[in-house]
Amino acid sequence: MKVSLVVGGLFDAPIFAESLQKLNYLNCIVTSMPKFLFRNIDPKLITIIPMTTQVLEHGLKIRAPRKWIEKDMKLFGTLARHFVKKDTDILCGWGGYSLETARKIKKEGKLFILDNPCPYIQFQENLMEEEANNLDKKFVKCSKNYFDRFIKEYELADKIIVPSEYTYNSFIKYNFPKEKLFKIPLIGRMKLLDSKEIDARKKKDKIFRVGFIGGNPLRKGLIYLLKAWDMLNLKNAELVIKSPEKEIRKSPVIDKYLNKLKNIRFVGYYNDLSDFYLDLDLFCFPSIDDGFGMVVIEAMSHKIPVITTKNVGSSEYIKNGKSGFVLPIREPEAIAKKIEKFYLNRELIKKMGDLSYVDVKKTFNSELHKKKMFELIEKLKN
Repeated sequence: MKVSLVVGGLFDAPIFAESLQKLNYLNCIVTSMPKFLFRNIDPKLITIIPMTTQVLEHGLKIRAPRKWIEKDMKLFGTLARHFVKKDTDILCGWGGYSLETARKIKKEGKLFILDNPCPYIQFQENLMEEEANNLDKKFVKCSKNYFDRFIKEYELADKIIVPSEYTYNSFIKYNFPKEKLFKIPLIGRMKLLDSKEIDARKKKDKIFRVGFIGGNPLRKGLIYLLKAWDMLNLKNAELVIKSPEKEIRKSPVIDKYLNKLKNIRFVGYYNDLSDFYLDLDLFCFPSIDDGFGMVVIEAMSHKIPVITTKNVGSSEYIKNGKSGFVLPIREPEAIAKKIEKFYLNRELIKKMGDLSYVDVKKTFNSELHKKKMFELIEKLKN
């Protein structure tokens, strides 16, 4: 059984590639990203089709307009179909990048797996439009062509990989056949540190630090964390935001809060992301929509308790009230109460953080991903 990957970007493709290689299924990879990002994969199996909008964003730090990105995705998909090997049995393609190759594969009687980490497109669009209205921000809908592209990929897919119950349920809400859905949680490229190393490297000062990561203020719910922080006015405390400050400040509502609040610090790139997490007492991720949210698992893997929302897929791995807290979306008062709970009880931080670490260690590893991929391909073979 030969499986080829088509991915316009990186996403979790390196993990898929490594799992498929271990199973002796990997046939080729067509991607827009450099080969060195696919560690442990034979470079001869990789074909690169650069995407202009990604070069602008990653190289020049310029975010292209949405319509440019949509056209670039279609161009990538059109070119990719010419580079997938002819002896491919199964195409595994990422949402938005795979339509043209999927059509070709299906005409040849082959199989198509769609990797779709985000919720059903109509579900996500409705949620984002609602959030934009709440923040008095103009919402730019996706084009009809872009929308139809996803719907056609859904229809062509023999199986759709979703990373969480949250994403799974978004498809079910729109009467999508559940037998086409298959859940494989994301594991990212997370390196799980030894428990003793975490304890040794953990911050030693007495400043109470809450961390946040996220580049899209509309989706990631930063405004609700800022509102909560404003309600608290904690002494000897700091909110650390790992986000592009200029991009974040483009939202007038968020900019207003940032100008008003004290004890907020923006941070940028880390050679070792563990240094970011190990400087925190608490991680808060009040996202409005996140198909998985790997940052939640990353924080937990560093013995950091998490406050997040039910609209974050990885929240299903938090034992609510025991290893962290899972809240409804858009509730800054609830966020403030939970932050204060940790602020007043530092022993709770250690207790919940230790339990988080144990849970992540049990669940998230490359063997789990390989096992799930094998199970999926065996289902398709039968």
